[in-house]
Amino acid sequence: MASAIKAAKEELICHICKNNLNDPKTLLCLHSFCKNCIQGFIVENVRNIKKPKGFECPTCRRETSVTKFIGKSPVDWADELHTNESLVNILKLLTLSDDQTSKQCPFHMSKEVEFFCEQHLTLACSLCANITHKSCESVLPLSEAISKRRMSSSKIISGLSEQITMTEKVMNNRHVQLETIEKTEMDIKNQLGDMRQRFMDFFGQMEGRILDKIAQARMKEGGVLQTEIDICHGLLNEIEDSMKTVQEALEFADEIKFLIQYNDHLKRYSERQQRLKAMAESLRDIRISFQANREVEHYLFQIKSVGTLNIDRTRSKIAGLGQTHHELLGTSNQDFMYDFINVPKTARSTVDIAFVRPNTHRPTTYNPSSTSLPSIRSISEKGDMTSRTSRMSYVEIKSQRDPPQVDYETEQPGVSIAYKSSKTVKATLKTELDVAVAFQKECSIEGAAFLKSGYIVLSDSANSSLKLLNSKYQFLTMTKFSSNPGDITTVGEFDVVVCLPDTMRLKHQKIENERIYSGEVLSVSDKCYSVSFNKGTLATCSSKSIYVFQRDHNAWLKTTTIPVRSESLMYIAVDPSGEKIVVTRNGHPNTSIICMTIRGTKIWNFSHESVKLPRGVVFYGNKILVAAWDQHKILQISSDGRLEGVVVNQGIQWPWKISLNHRGDKMIVSQCYYRLPTKEKNCLKIFKLSKPEPKEIVTDRSIEE
Repeated sequence: MASAIKAAKEELICHICKNNLNDPKTLLCLHSFCKNCIQGFIVENVRNIKKPKGFECPTCRRETSVTKFIGKSPVDWADELHTNESLVNILKLLTLSDDQTSKQCPFHMSKEVEFFCEQHLTLACSLCANITHKSCESVLPLSEAISKRRMSSSKIISGLSEQITMTEKVMNNRHVQLETIEKTEMDIKNQLGDMRQRFMDFFGQMEGRILDKIAQARMKEGGVLQTEIDICHGLLNEIEDSMKTVQEALEFADEIKFLIQYNDHLKRYSERQQRLKAMAESLRDIRISFQANREVEHYLFQIKSVGTLNIDRTRSKIAGLGQTHHELLGTSNQDFMYDFINVPKTARSTVDIAFVRPNTHRPTTYNPSSTSLPSIRSISEKGDMTSRTSRMSYVEIKSQRDPPQVDYETEQPGVSIAYKSSKTVKATLKTELDVAVAFQKECSIEGAAFLKSGYIVLSDSANSSLKLLNSKYQFLTMTKFSSNPGDITTVGEFDVVVCLPDTMRLKHQKIENERIYSGEVLSVSDKCYSVSFNKGTLATCSSKSIYVFQRDHNAWLKTTTIPVRSESLMYIAVDPSGEKIVVTRNGHPNTSIICMTIRGTKIWNFSHESVKLPRGVVFYGNKILVAAWDQHKILQISSDGRLEGVVVNQGIQWPWKISLNHRGDKMIVSQCYYRLPTKEKNCLKIFKLSKPEPKEIVTDRSIEE
């Protein structure tokens, strides 16, 4: 039965992308492919043909005639192909059946699961038990594992009841705190509103006086000007009448009458000329100006604060609840949930609300339409991300905690950042590479990887494709996916693993003869966007969880799942030893970079006021390079979580993914932002890296300078 189901499922796989068919289109030869896949295949195969007569089937090479597509572009041919409704219905049924519990082994399709490995907490068939889990200490038959857990289910139910009670108490406490904060916020808003109103009333009185004087001057001087305009209108009428009379006398009057009228007009001309001359000499131009009292601006900018905001953090009265919960279950908190929040018993923040002069640096706003949504806390800070090109002053928050945090939270002061240091990597821009191919307007490079063989592989989410370049940065080929790919990592000299978030899978791709071929598929059961590999350790992350895989013979084995008590995880990197993980996440003052072991043990957290929206991250030896998206820089962090300096300070805009080659002397930087020009979106920056030369450390006042 399992073999029959396996064979049926294989018939529902697209032979181009090797995934399940998506919007299947059937050719005359009855072979079916995903709509996007066959569309890309058609465009690629008729690109260099002036008048294509058709295209060949990717499987049997039978030609499909082009007569039914007359007048349409090859890009639109796929829309005209027949949609196989039968396959669509079968795929829906299989999707429903896959949602039900299956005893089929995911690694050996002909076998059913019969054992349970307690060390790896995974189901296994007889082959898995004797090969993959042979060295594991406790591999039990399914019936024994189920009986064992049923016996302890009463403890779990009791623990769950305690969790419900504790959660309700915490939730009620948080509701009360939220209401208190909202009430306090309204009170402070009212105080600030009263201050602003008093200032505006005073300024309104001063403004009214000046505007009244301007109105009086306009009425007085405007009357004089209008009189002069009326005089000019009268003169124009007289001149036009005289001109008309002279022209009529020339044509119709007798000689004596013409002579008399001529002398009369000459006399009037002389009189008007004198009046015009006298009027022109008496004219006076009116200029009204306003000289601002600069002392007012001076005194305003001398004010360093309009008030002090104190925030007291004390340990909640219900903080001791639930301490016996893990004793009941016989496990520790760290074994099943990694806690990134380290709150001191008492903390106080003092915030001075100060007006400062704006600078002219580029704005630090994030992309509201980005595919990776910012966290709730980062969205709430959107109002503070004021454009620095504005002429208005913005509010600068200076926070100071007492007592200071221990090393778990490495919040670094914003007053001293080493730019030129003996520890900072030197980067030089060498190449700017346009990665768009024919029929592609815009690219969005979510992942990039150097292979030891010299190839470069790029994942383009905007075009649902994987692109292959040679060592000279020349485009070789491209493969299409049915969904948008995410990050990508190198796992061998000719192998990469790419994230497919929408299908909750990781896909192993092989490079052979300048072509890309599909390989093994890893099911993650979560939408993972970033992936990294080093020394046999493969790590991937969704927005709030981390999954670690180890290579066991010819298969990937999931060894650790780390739920993270924070959201908006972005990119992940595994260190050269394969024992540590670094992950970036949105939002300052929340922790923006986290370092842990592959088993989930916390090593350090990093947060800095100038690193609010970090993106790509990579290890450079024992150093860490991270893309500061909102600062348009590549920063360097030490192995113990200290900011060491800036590696790339100019030449990039909105950096997203960064990747190094195996020698560590080249770095790729992609750029992503919806406001970027198309040319910059399609541009990869390739830098040459070199180890720093010892020199004296020079510090600047701020990363903005």
